[in-house]
Amino acid sequence: MMLFLPTGLALDVSSPAYKDEVLSLGKKAQKNALGFLKAHGSSAVAGGTALKALRQLHNRGKLDEQIAQFHELVDHSVVVDPTPPSALPTFIRLRPSK
Repeated sequence: MMLFLPTGLALDVSSPAYKDEVLSLGKKAQKNALGFLKAHGSSAVAGGTALKALRQLHNRGKLDEQIAQFHELVDHSVVVDPTPPSALPTFIRLRPSK
């Protein structure tokens, strides 16, 4: 879902508002992801169906722009996420430091 946050994200697990921030970002990402799916001809709204549709789009190269944008945001430190890279899906795993 991080692919659908074009302005990046900054999460701090020590923040008292951490859970609220995660929920808010999740809602934004969900809205953007469903909009992306709709723009690509999918009517998926349920989690499993949306994930399946996203996998199909990824296999057709339709997520390449979002993945590249995500890596650019990471490179410019606009994405600050406590999630370890090993927990990310393989197709968006953070690249090793240069």
